[in-house]
Amino acid sequence: GLAELIKDPGTFGLVKAVPAHLPLLTEMLTEAQASQAARRWIVGGEALPGTVVRDWLSRAPESVIVNEYGPTETVVGCCVFEILAGQEVGESVPIGRPIANTRLY
Repeated sequence: GLAELIKDPGTFGLVKAVPAHLPLLTEMLTEAQASQAARRWIVGGEALPGTVVRDWLSRAPESVIVNEYGPTETVVGCCVFEILAGQEVGESVPIGRPIANTRLY
């Protein structure tokens, strides 16, 4: 599975997954493996709870989590919100701001 693929340090610089993957990976990876799995995590497809972000970043503080939102009809992430370790995160993570050349209504 995904956990086996990302266990080797430096294999991936970016992983794109749904938010539900992060708690599962937290259970399946050691702290060292989590912190070296990938530098950037793009998550989307469902709501991203703040507890998931806080738990992941406490184990992998060098990671950047990007909450990506986009309507299913376009199959495109058109709105993003980046979260870094140490950044305050509420109970739900905002969908962020539109990407370049995009408007949200």
